Amino acid sequence: MLAPAADPRSTAWLAHAHPSPRTAYAEWEQRPLAMLPLGNRFDAVRIPARTVVAGTGTAQEQEIAGFLAQTLAGPVIADPGLCYYALLPAGSADTWPFRYAACLGHTHWLAVPRIDRDTGPGPYWAVPMERAGTLCQPKPVGEFVSMAGRALQRKLART
Repeated sequence: MLAPAADPRSTAWLAHAHPSPRTAYAEWEQRPLAMLPLGNRFDAVRIPARTVVAGTGTAQEQEIAGFLAQTLAGPVIADPGLCYYALLPAGSADTWPFRYAACLGHTHWLAVPRIDRDTGPGPYWAVPMERAGTLCQPKPVGEFVSMAGRALQRKLART
């Protein structure tokens, strides 16, 4: 299953997470990533790639993207081989109760790819933002992280 196409209005929405949206636009014009602060418009759950692989049962990027699109129902940034970032509403980090993945908010910045970047190398949208401001919700992300973390623990215990 392929993830849905991104909404170009999402670029403006994301850029306005930056104190100077012009800076975000300029960064995206110069390179495929812009550094955006978290905690203003959105927070991000950093899920290690091996946790995602354990939870999805596959290491194939397209299959992972399809699974995450269905399960998390919101935008996810992939940093190949390292981690995935599920974007959540701002303030989620303040009450994040789940193990196995950190929720990053104020004081953190995230390298956010251009909205049309759907492949690597480097960070890309595994699941694009379908509509400006549409984000994952904490509960399904937390449930996935918990399930995937337990799956990884079982796998590690067998080795």
